[in-house]
Amino acid sequence: MRRIATAFGAVAAAGMFVLAAATPAAAANGTLILNGAGFENPSGCINNPRPGPGLVENYTDAPVYIYRWADCQGGAAEVVQPGEVLHTFAVSVMPEW
Repeated sequence: MRRIATAFGAVAAAGMFVLAAATPAAAANGTLILNGAGFENPSGCINNPRPGPGLVENYTDAPVYIYRWADCQGGAAEVVQPGEVLHTFAVSVMPEW
């Protein structure tokens, strides 16, 4: 009986770890607009659907990092603060969270 309880406890603990690891990252609240394409409550790396020169409009509550490469590779080139609009060259972006 003791072995069953120990095994059950180990399985339950492992299941809780998996559920905790699968919890999605928090999203920025608001709208991010990349060259006219809007994203509500953005989270994680977003590849710009229209990469190149244009506007990044940050109407969220978090800073947004601008990358010159797809999939947010390389270091962030610029930061757009909440409420700011920046004319820049953006291939991908990531809100801070």
